[in-house]
Amino acid sequence: MNNQWNVFSNTSIKLLISSLILSSIVGCNVQQQEVTLDEEVVESSNLRTTLGISNNSFESSWDSWTDSDPSAISGDANSGSKSAKITGSNGGFSQEISISANKDYELSAYVKGSWRFSATVNGVKKSRSGNASDWTKEIVSFSAGSATSVLIRGEYYAGEGRYDDFELIELSGDATPPSEGVETLVPTNVAASTNDGNVEGNTLDGNLGTRWSANGTGQWIRYDFGSIKNFSEVNLAWFKGDQRSSTFEVLSGDATDKMSVVYSGVSSGNSLDLETISLSNVSGRYLQIIGYGNSANTWNSITEATFKGTDGEGDGEEPVDPVDPPVGGTYPYDILGLQNWKLNAFSGSLQSPTFVDNIPNLDTYENNNWFYADGGKVYFKCYAGYPTSSGSGNPRTELRELTANGSSNIYWDGGSGVNRMEWKVSVNQLPSSGKICFGQIHGPSDSYDDVIRVQFEGDPSQSSGAVRLKIMGWVTEENDDKSGDFIDGNWALDQEMHLELIFENSNVVLYSISGSSRTEIYRFNGCNSDSNYFKAGNYMQSMKGKSLDTSDYGLVSISYLNITH
Repeated sequence: MNNQWNVFSNTSIKLLISSLILSSIVGCNVQQQEVTLDEEVVESSNLRTTLGISNNSFESSWDSWTDSDPSAISGDANSGSKSAKITGSNGGFSQEISISANKDYELSAYVKGSWRFSATVNGVKKSRSGNASDWTKEIVSFSAGSATSVLIRGEYYAGEGRYDDFELIELSGDATPPSEGVETLVPTNVAASTNDGNVEGNTLDGNLGTRWSANGTGQWIRYDFGSIKNFSEVNLAWFKGDQRSSTFEVLSGDATDKMSVVYSGVSSGNSLDLETISLSNVSGRYLQIIGYGNSANTWNSITEATFKGTDGEGDGEEPVDPVDPPVGGTYPYDILGLQNWKLNAFSGSLQSPTFVDNIPNLDTYENNNWFYADGGKVYFKCYAGYPTSSGSGNPRTELRELTANGSSNIYWDGGSGVNRMEWKVSVNQLPSSGKICFGQIHGPSDSYDDVIRVQFEGDPSQSSGAVRLKIMGWVTEENDDKSGDFIDGNWALDQEMHLELIFENSNVVLYSISGSSRTEIYRFNGCNSDSNYFKAGNYMQSMKGKSLDTSDYGLVSISYLNITH
């Protein structure tokens, strides 16, 4: 159907009919089909319904909005003569809007500068943030569930930002034709990390009175569909779902050891029935649900699960492995796929280096002194006494996360959504300090700086044998632990680790992955850093003040690196 009808209002229809009648009166020949709206057009006009946001473009200043300083009304506008401006960390504005339950919505705004806006429904916040040099339209999508109101809010994000022309659109599921071939998909097998006697098969028996239950954050249940499917939705019912809300993730993949998160959310907390999770562009042989407890305790209990979608391209005989970043290329870029990263490294010679914040032409860059590949791994090498960034005396050869298209620095909110870095990493050599950080979440320098640093600690210039894995950064300093937390395990140099670092809804979690097993090895709950980014590579620790010495170095190698938000 033609999208031009999406903006057709009742007023527009009346004006068209009036115009046609007037044309007839003055003698024009008007054909009957011109005044008759066919049934298909009427249906399509209901696909998107714009809801009223009072004073949506701030032309009446703060009327209908609740604002907090530092905020102001600006004369720099996308349309009209005014917009909202936020200039400091406590600034913001909000408005509560009535909506309909069980509908999907799009909240949009024109933004400029450093911006973040959000929609909060049933206590669950969905937000977007970023930086824009000129007025840009951005969209936050959300589902109402059982809610009948949404709180929309503009928030401070990393610097001064402006907001204009908010719009809230209801998407009518009734008017959207079902996808061709969509059917109920039935798993051929189900497995789980554990159970308490309430087994995983209970989730497929059609009985809301039975359940699968497992205690502890990170417990999972996995459904095998025998071949690749294209999933359009998963429906989950929760034990005591009308009394408590459950936090969970949905993962999909073609192999059990290569799965990615396709949904993260919280159940409604007010229903025992199946609740629908809509999926888009999700395919795989397996769907896995990982539970993170509920609002009352750490139990994960699903009474029933159903699935919808279409057949994919698999034949059910062998799982098809997903494609990792290409291996065996000439440059590090070919191995890790570094479009959304920049490299902090050096220019010049081995004995006369200059720190470079952003190595140009990274897709064809390598340097045998500090950043190179061997066909399967990328090596990050750094030396004592090397120059570094203005914010640290410790030298580094390190990747810094960018926006998805690599165009600019990224800053994301740890208080909402799921932000994850998965990487396969080895530490091959420790410098004279015996300390290297090989992965971190960096935050705003005026409050959190390094939210978390994942690092090894061993003997000076150690090149083999056992070392200790250590967590440092704000997550330990907040508990007055300046020396960090050591993590038990058989950690060693030249031993590849498969790790996953997640910042989700104010919780920082580190996982160790082995095959299909995913083990939580560190957690900190309640960190609200809001201007974050991932870093990975070689960031030597306790090396401040060292003289230049190319025999004193640290070496880290990475064979896989992936970011999702």
